[in-house]
Amino acid sequence: MPRITALTLRPRRAARTLAAALVVTAGTTACHAAAPALAGAGPGGRARVEQAFTALYDRYGNIHHGPRYAYSNDKLTRSALVPSRVFDDSAAWTSFPDSDTRVLELAESVNAHGVTEQEAADSAPFPTVLGEARHRIVLHKLGDHDYSWDTHAEIAMGTIRAADVANGIRTLLTSADGRSIDAIRADFGAASPRTAAVAAQLFSLDSLTSVPRPDGSATVRLHFTLHPQRLAAKYPAFARYMQKYVDATDYALDVADRSGAVYFHAEAHRGPVEVVARVRGRDFLPLAQGDRPLPDSLTFSGWFTTKVSFFTVGVKQFTSDLVFGQTDHARSVTLHFHDEPRWDLPFAAAHFLHGPLKRPFEGRGMSYRVAIRDTAGAQTILTRSSHVEVHEGGVIRFIGGLISRVLLEQKGEIQDEEFRYYGAAFLAMRDDLGALLH
Repeated sequence: MPRITALTLRPRRAARTLAAALVVTAGTTACHAAAPALAGAGPGGRARVEQAFTALYDRYGNIHHGPRYAYSNDKLTRSALVPSRVFDDSAAWTSFPDSDTRVLELAESVNAHGVTEQEAADSAPFPTVLGEARHRIVLHKLGDHDYSWDTHAEIAMGTIRAADVANGIRTLLTSADGRSIDAIRADFGAASPRTAAVAAQLFSLDSLTSVPRPDGSATVRLHFTLHPQRLAAKYPAFARYMQKYVDATDYALDVADRSGAVYFHAEAHRGPVEVVARVRGRDFLPLAQGDRPLPDSLTFSGWFTTKVSFFTVGVKQFTSDLVFGQTDHARSVTLHFHDEPRWDLPFAAAHFLHGPLKRPFEGRGMSYRVAIRDTAGAQTILTRSSHVEVHEGGVIRFIGGLISRVLLEQKGEIQDEEFRYYGAAFLAMRDDLGALLH
């Protein structure tokens, strides 16, 4: 549903692609270690891992969108930055709690033929069966030209435990220390042949170096490259779309503590990507120096630039809070943007847009959260939620048009192929991890 605000013009896709690449390429370094970490202690570990990846496959692998979903999705995408266009369209919403609020609920379920059915529902049920999901999108009118978007999604993931998910991810990301690139490639091909084959359709692991330090830590540098043209044989439309934007996008990202000490650095210049971290055992340490393990409260900052149509757009600098949450049965990651970025926009738009583009970062600011919670005797639930406020203005419609162009371009055949690729990746990971845990 709507990817809202100018920040989501391309970074959301870049972040998703980067995250997928990190999981796949990091998986090359730690197949044997990551599998038992994800499975956790006690019986049933293999089933828990396979259930989780089955749920992710169901989310992407074979989806059918009902007509109400398709209509609402199109309307909300076109109106992300200009909500007044869809506010009074009764066909786009499933309920109207009051004169200032509109709600769209979506239900997902897997039918007997293995197809995930997505459709708008007047009251979508809470997911209680593997692969089921519920989405809720709320548009609230705050004033004559001010609106807020709130989204919340819940996906049933089987019985995998939140702590094991966190431990598995940490194991993946810290297990490259001391291994050569040749050994890593050989291990990956032997332990995860299905995942390696899917990954090779888009990524190449170019180099991975681990430089020891006197304190027992090591600086790890991971280089990989996106090759969208490799997708063309199976996913031609998605390949063309990816090639277009990979060739036009640069970014640099840092994760740092409150003192400014950087723990992770990632940057991309078109296809090649570099990620740098410093590890010791299962701990991440500051890149420069120091022994403080990665804290729960951090900052996420950087810049990006891309091209949409004839225009170069992006931000010269953005900063957000990055907070990791942890309880006995839950883990979460929250991004909170409360400072307006320094924009990189066409001259005319930059001159007139200060007010409308500043609005999302005022008040509650803009936030995005991913969490996973397990409950004894019930489905583990993966949730995604976001909040943003927008102010409509004359020229903001121009920026909204650019964003809609990008988002609508990826619909139809492109999105179908993209989802099939992600589905193939999750299915391969499920089968490879299941085999390792046999």
